[in-house]
Amino acid sequence: MELFTVTITTTSEEALSKLLSHMEQEFADLHKQPDGIYFEESRIQSEHSISCYGNLPGFKLSEKAPIVYMKAANALADYILEVRERAILRRIIRKDFHYKHTDDLDKIEKYCVQLLEETHEELRTPDDRQRRKKLLVQSISQYFEEQTDLHIDGYIRFRLDSYLKELHEIVEYSVDEYILDQQYHEFIALLKYFVFVQETKIPVAHVMHRGDHQFVLLNEQMRPIETKQMTSVVVEMPDHDIEVEDMIVSTLITVSPQKIFIHTRQPDLQVIKTIQQIFDTRAQLCVYCPVCTPYLSESAQQLD
Repeated sequence: MELFTVTITTTSEEALSKLLSHMEQEFADLHKQPDGIYFEESRIQSEHSISCYGNLPGFKLSEKAPIVYMKAANALADYILEVRERAILRRIIRKDFHYKHTDDLDKIEKYCVQLLEETHEELRTPDDRQRRKKLLVQSISQYFEEQTDLHIDGYIRFRLDSYLKELHEIVEYSVDEYILDQQYHEFIALLKYFVFVQETKIPVAHVMHRGDHQFVLLNEQMRPIETKQMTSVVVEMPDHDIEVEDMIVSTLITVSPQKIFIHTRQPDLQVIKTIQQIFDTRAQLCVYCPVCTPYLSESAQQLD
């Protein structure tokens, strides 16, 4: 008694092996039992089919068919998430957002994968993969209630509307992040060039980072830097709402130090990285020295 047939178009033995593995794991308790099920495989060129049959005369369709179809839906959902999801994302990036170059595709896909695999305070939840799997299982199990032949490629393309809509939203968000990131790096490159061609105005600047968004800018005499006598440069980072970052960078570009010492206990902070990117070899990072200890000792205690 044939219960269902799943067909996959692939030249990848690895993809086929993954599908078979998920099927075997899901049906381990029913496979080849006297009243259970068994599988048969067939191949026509790149079309590979896996057919599931009930063992007669013991198999009872009315009792076990719902269990079989739910197990098949679970196996196919796991296969789509593990093997096909990244290819689907890439197709959406290419066809719906018109990115053709491999470098663009790779970077946007990386953003997508990070969103899908990591918790994100705006879009993602820790059990997000299980929620996507639930969408797939519901759709596939409902399909098996009406049809017994399922072609995976066609099914993904034409029947998984809710799932594809969610992936489309993920890609849309990732494309926005990619564009903003590009704009940011282009702007940093422009500032870096401006700093390179600009004459230095003071020998040394000390950036004292007391934690979070608390900064003090000091000159070589360890006095606050004054910019009133200079033509100020206003910097507004693309899509960066941190006013302190803009102010620090603007001031440093205005006074154009020959050397910048960045004193911080948080070297991975974005503004610290930005200063290093713009001023390159003129910026030197310090996480502890006699100069900064009196200024940062309080923040160091708070961070410990």
